[in-house]
Amino acid sequence: MEFTFPMALCLALTVGAVVLFVWEKVPADVTALAILSVLLLSGVLAPKDAFSVFSNEAPLTVAAMFILSAALLKTGGMDMLAGLLGRSAGPSELRSLAVIFIIAGVSSAFINNTPVVAVLMPVILRHARNTGIPASQLLMPLSFAAVMGGSCTLIGTSTNLVVHGMSQARGLPGFSMFELAWIGVPLFAAGAVYTMIFAPRLLPRRETLTTLLPPEERKPTILQIIIPRGSPLIGRKLIETPWLAEQGPAGIRILEMRRSGARLVDDLREVTFRELDRLTLAFGSKAVVRDGAAYHLRIGGEDERALGVEILTPVEGRILEAVVAPNSEWIGRSLREIRPRTVLGVQVLAVHRNGRNLTRNFADSVLHAGDTLLLLGATPAVEEASRDDTNLILLEEHQEPDLGTHPAPWAGWAAWGSVAAVVLLATLGILPISVAALAACVLLMLLGVIEPKEAYRSIDWPILMIIFGTMSLGLAMEHTGAARWLAELAASALEYTLDPRWLPLAMLVFFIIGTSIFTEFASNNGAAALMVPLALESARHLEVSPMPFLIAVTVSASAAFATPIGYQTNTMVYGAGGYTFRDFLRMGIPLNLLCWILQILIIPQVWKF
Repeated sequence: MEFTFPMALCLALTVGAVVLFVWEKVPADVTALAILSVLLLSGVLAPKDAFSVFSNEAPLTVAAMFILSAALLKTGGMDMLAGLLGRSAGPSELRSLAVIFIIAGVSSAFINNTPVVAVLMPVILRHARNTGIPASQLLMPLSFAAVMGGSCTLIGTSTNLVVHGMSQARGLPGFSMFELAWIGVPLFAAGAVYTMIFAPRLLPRRETLTTLLPPEERKPTILQIIIPRGSPLIGRKLIETPWLAEQGPAGIRILEMRRSGARLVDDLREVTFRELDRLTLAFGSKAVVRDGAAYHLRIGGEDERALGVEILTPVEGRILEAVVAPNSEWIGRSLREIRPRTVLGVQVLAVHRNGRNLTRNFADSVLHAGDTLLLLGATPAVEEASRDDTNLILLEEHQEPDLGTHPAPWAGWAAWGSVAAVVLLATLGILPISVAALAACVLLMLLGVIEPKEAYRSIDWPILMIIFGTMSLGLAMEHTGAARWLAELAASALEYTLDPRWLPLAMLVFFIIGTSIFTEFASNNGAAALMVPLALESARHLEVSPMPFLIAVTVSASAAFATPIGYQTNTMVYGAGGYTFRDFLRMGIPLNLLCWILQILIIPQVWKF
């Protein structure tokens, strides 16, 4: 087969995409869209062919499942799972692991696993505090259970839907709703047994970030003070006031400053105090004296009058942990740039990353997905931060909404009913999965269960862009013959060393291991979209059914256990559990090997070559 320039360009783009996905300096969605642009500008794909990926039903179905998951989250439908876990998990570590696997795994088979993990993490942390079981023994198993549960059904992960959609676009039948269960359920069961046996032996026993604080700072007193008329502070800057300076001798932390009722968002160190400015401050126990219901300051031998302030009222507040969300706008920015104190009214006390706890000089450190932040704030500010769930995932159970803001009692059941209807209609073949999912989303919006704006915000647009971009590259590899050239090259290399009867099994092993390693360091949707054309061409060259290869790509693209960046849920628990990269390698590599072996044994028996 003649090797042409378009083939070379496609292969170069594939290598470049892999490098950029692993490097992570360029967002994966930008990389995918750049690939699409290069294919169009170079003429490798005509606009009609390139934009045909936008008519594929897989991205639409993925978006619809994001909306259904958001509806469950909004209506409290997900809280049913959290309550079930809280009631069922006992003081035994083994029982806790079993309950986590059952609840997280079963729910992730039908709901996007990211919100499942986000909702269950605070419940597990509370359970860990109440029972004395280290949270680090439970959070990684939570992620693994969610990943393996998603491998059991068509709608379990976006990767399953991507391979299904790409298969149908090429005239293949795709997957039925529970077809993947033939391999997914054995993997889930084996993974559960492995985790319950080895998690207590291989996972670390680490404490939470809160324990890093001195005892007197774990329960700070938060007071609101005012700069009265005639105060010596008027006309001075914060940096000119030693007792108010950042982490000054009194251990005072400024949470918020308001002027004329509005929160100041400027750099507070450079703000000049004015008459009647209000500050919300957190004090260490040594700086405050309580006399009944009254509070008095004792700093350097001076009280509040001598310091030039008046105490207005105590403010309810707390210290809590939060994880930087996988698609947070905070990623790649420093805390000094973000200014959480002036924007949200919360102060970051410590940062945890890769097994290290940073308690000082971290303001200029660039944040990564999965970093855990120790936050201090007044309760209203913390509640505001909790609503900003696109950037932070609070590791604390959500507070009950105020009276009058509760979702209607039927709303949670309506959301669950919509998911069940999608599963039933697709399973019985009454409607295609894309049509059923879209109709369910529209119905929930018409019923007012979720507002259209909320639905659109819930869609993970970067994931959709990754799917579109990598699908276009896969299409280009087929059109130019690059996929065929690679398949023939691989088959020819194997023919020299193996009996022809073993070639299909050897290629199956290649797709299982190759896709699994690829997805450990790159987007799982991107890995699947790039492997599908190669799998189809390999099957055509060997004159066998493509289904075994497609199943291998589908399952292996999600079975990422050996790195914290291999799957979004791994990233979410990475910092919260105090894990290091080595912890994932130690626990995840044997699980990957187990999954490879089971796939090699089961796939050829269920899906014949």
